[in-house]
Amino acid sequence: MGPRIPTINTNGTSAFSNPNSNPGSGGRITLNILGAGLTVGPLGDLSSITSNGGNFNFGGAYGGGNGGTINITAAGPITIDSPIEATSGRVLDGTRTAGNGGAIALNSLNDAVAINSRLQASSADPAITTARRRSANGGNITLKSGKPSGVAINISNTGELLSLLDAAAPGPGGKVTILATGATSSARVNGTLRADRGTIDIRHTGDAGQINLGGPGASDAIDAQGDVIKVAALGNNGVLTIGNGLLSTDTTLKLYSPGSNGTVNFVADVTLGGASTKIIAGNTVNIFNGVVVTIGGSHSASVFTNNANYSGFGGNGSRTGTFGGAGANNPLPLNQAPPLDVPGAKL
Repeated sequence: MGPRIPTINTNGTSAFSNPNSNPGSGGRITLNILGAGLTVGPLGDLSSITSNGGNFNFGGAYGGGNGGTINITAAGPITIDSPIEATSGRVLDGTRTAGNGGAIALNSLNDAVAINSRLQASSADPAITTARRRSANGGNITLKSGKPSGVAINISNTGELLSLLDAAAPGPGGKVTILATGATSSARVNGTLRADRGTIDIRHTGDAGQINLGGPGASDAIDAQGDVIKVAALGNNGVLTIGNGLLSTDTTLKLYSPGSNGTVNFVADVTLGGASTKIIAGNTVNIFNGVVVTIGGSHSASVFTNNANYSGFGGNGSRTGTFGGAGANNPLPLNQAPPLDVPGAKL
């Protein structure tokens, strides 16, 4: 085993004291760990990883300063206990956005990915200081696990996946992608997920894969916000379970478990917020006894299922859970559900 490396950074250099000087962009960090895993944290293999853009001069110029790229692939587990950043440089006058968001990708080929801290690929710092990071477009964050069974991806309540974008930024927004592929593994997603004016895409492709958003207990919750959120357990026996928290979108929210025995479970009170179109699709949709799924905005949710196990809104009354807020339309058969993706879309 080699010596411990405390930090890795490929941050861009700040602009020189010249009105025509642009800052450097973050570099590329690639780690391929084929015989073990990686822990980033105070007691880990690495204490920190950063690839941020350099600082801009006051008043410009405004080229460069882009976030870098961080790619980590490991055969073993990947655990993040300290922040990882690949975002744009600081704008010293604080009056404009500058620098593109970066990219962070973590892929465990055979084991788990655990996030207990912040991953940030673009920024929208508040106006509390004159020097702040305000990215011009959103960055991308990708988590993948091929662990065949057990917990493959675990984002704890302290985990944060941030692709932030100020309202003044030209955009577009970035993307947060979470993908598990093991036949019987699970993805547990709590904490904070943000893709301002962008997309959050959470999928499990295993035949009996499970996705859990928030928890049935009050100690676990999810706060996910983006322009589009798509969550899908795609296996024939896939299960999507939604618990405590908020899923808020501006355009589209899709919660799918479309396999022949696919199930969507609502196990604790949750709010599906925003003015978006909201679609729930599964062979069976359960709203557990006493649970309320609150639909934000003015449009009712669309439900596509062959077994509507809830009360009211066309449900069969086998469970006392129900919809609140704008409610839901009477369910239609699962085979009438719109596709999860538009033709030609890539994960």
